Amino acid sequence: MREALPPIGGELRIDAYASGTVARPVVTARTLVRGFLYAPDDAPAVRDLLFPTDLDAWVTYDSEKATLDAHVSRGAREIAAVRGEVTAPLDRLLAPTSPRALKGARPLPAWTGALRATLRGVPLGEIPLLGDSGIDGHLSGEIEMRDLNVAPRLTARLTLPDLSLGGDLAFERGALSLEVDPRPGGERGDLRVTELALEGPRGGKLRANARASVRFRGGLLPVPDGERTEIALSAERFRLATLQPLIGRLVSKIDGVLDGDLRVDLGGAGGADGGSLRARLEVSDGVVHIPEFGQELRDVAARITAEGDVLRIEGFRAAGMTGLAQGWALFRLDGLALRDGAGALTIAEDQALPLTLEGVPLGTASGALSFVAEKKPGEVALYATIPTLRLSLPATSSRAVQPLDDNPDISVRQPLGPEKEKRARDALRYAMTFYVDDAQVTGAGLRLRLSSDTDTPPRVVIAEDAQVSGDIVLRRGELEIYGKEFEIIEGGRVRLREEEPSNPHLNVRAYWDAPDGTRIYVTFNGALRPITHEKLRFTSSPPSSQQDILARLLFGADFSEGAQAAGAETPARQAAGGVAASVGSELAAAQFNALLSGIAPLRGLSTRFGTTSEGSLRTSLVYRLNDDVTALATFQEGAVQGSGTQTAGGPTPGGTASERGTRTEITIDWRIDKNWTLRGTVGVDERQETSGVLDLLWQYRY
Repeated sequence: MREALPPIGGELRIDAYASGTVARPVVTARTLVRGFLYAPDDAPAVRDLLFPTDLDAWVTYDSEKATLDAHVSRGAREIAAVRGEVTAPLDRLLAPTSPRALKGARPLPAWTGALRATLRGVPLGEIPLLGDSGIDGHLSGEIEMRDLNVAPRLTARLTLPDLSLGGDLAFERGALSLEVDPRPGGERGDLRVTELALEGPRGGKLRANARASVRFRGGLLPVPDGERTEIALSAERFRLATLQPLIGRLVSKIDGVLDGDLRVDLGGAGGADGGSLRARLEVSDGVVHIPEFGQELRDVAARITAEGDVLRIEGFRAAGMTGLAQGWALFRLDGLALRDGAGALTIAEDQALPLTLEGVPLGTASGALSFVAEKKPGEVALYATIPTLRLSLPATSSRAVQPLDDNPDISVRQPLGPEKEKRARDALRYAMTFYVDDAQVTGAGLRLRLSSDTDTPPRVVIAEDAQVSGDIVLRRGELEIYGKEFEIIEGGRVRLREEEPSNPHLNVRAYWDAPDGTRIYVTFNGALRPITHEKLRFTSSPPSSQQDILARLLFGADFSEGAQAAGAETPARQAAGGVAASVGSELAAAQFNALLSGIAPLRGLSTRFGTTSEGSLRTSLVYRLNDDVTALATFQEGAVQGSGTQTAGGPTPGGTASERGTRTEITIDWRIDKNWTLRGTVGVDERQETSGVLDLLWQYRY
């Protein structure tokens, strides 16, 4: 029974009475439904259509004619009434297929009828699907259908006297009038929207009319058949905020003023793909907010004209919190399909536009971009040329976007929404190629000049999956590491990898000349993540150990030489060196952490630099895996062989610094409860001797 019923819900009661004979029955029935719901399977969500109403319907049938008298109420108020009459002789309904139908001729209809529905102030805002989108108002009017199953005709006159959108946009008049007239034969018809009007209290108006070819589904409902559709629209100071419910998934805010005329013809012989477009539109005082960009664009303006097969966008401008972008575009069309096009976008250097991603500032940008687009079989190709680009990175911020992945401890049995549609394999591909002539990136301790590779420029293909490829060349630049300005050697490359788009391959080398003439090189060669000892290397000329190079970078040549001989220094000199090392370590760690926090993949990583009591360098890397697990790796370099020292209580625990040598420790902290932490530490020294400890810590947390 459930599978045979439409997707409805509620409490149902039917009282029926039958009389007459089997050949000529007379039936009367009354249907009462409390809390009537309609929720089709393809609805975005069941709750979107939860609009319970009460239905009281009388149905009669006397073997020749059926009548319907239904009333729909919500609470104590009637909001709709439906009356219908169907002529359906029982003998014709039960008759076998006529010889005319067997020969291909259209048989006489078994039934025909008419239906009339009257709407009285239907509250749109109480329908969740509309109310959640900010749509409110009351719908009234009449819908009439005649000659059903023969040559259906439809007439509708609807009014919205108090339509409002989003609470701050109201219309004092809304109207829709349409007619559907059948063509000879009755299987198809013509839809005419004679009036579609929205008028605001301050003069804003939108008027439209349309024509379309339709077919009748089941001899009852008209649906467009795609043969031909014409739409004409006229706007006068019309608020674009009206479109918010339609494109709310793309932008969180849209507004502005639209003026002009638009005419669209779908189908026919108006080009290779059919159709034509004529437009003279102007957008002014526009406002657009895209959540992913994290900022609001204001003062958006553009002139859009279309005539023949050419579409022009002129005078485009958009201002951010600061800065201004301007541009233009021209497209040639085959009907309504793109043939080719070109355009440009410019941001003056003194009007740089802020760049943000999901609320996190990425810097400011200025420069110029021009593009050429071309339609190819199965693909739209776009070639963008960037002659100049200036990107200024912000002062390092610890802000980042918090990931909101599904909680692994919560499982939901029923789907929370429609399944995400996969892109079809034969869908149109979009291929974008970027030619960069001169891009300059500046920031705290960073200056780079980039360009695209001549033979393999960066390329993005959007098909079934997004693919990136191509090379970026580092022409020259400077990078500040530990307060030292490293000069990047020309020829460094960043290769975008198709197999892992978010993890490019880097091959970069830079050097710094120390005051004593030593040249220190830093080289990174490999995929950006993870950073390993094999990928990131420090070398020098003349050659030095990794530890000596790091000490020289952190604390200078004097400290590096003094640390190596720390075992022979006096306690006073050791104390002085320890203070200098501590201050230097804090500064180095602060700078290095700031650098890491500005690199999105490394924001969970931080560093700690310090020295032991003997003056040896102690380096730690801390990585926060999640809110509960933290990993700490510590490397301690022992002092060079020297005279042993003893404290007043005897030898130093574990031997002297020279005896202990290098030592590496790995510590994992697992916060198993609000106040309890399990900590495990494993250490290994240069003699490959291993030791470990497991601690259970309790800490009071506010």
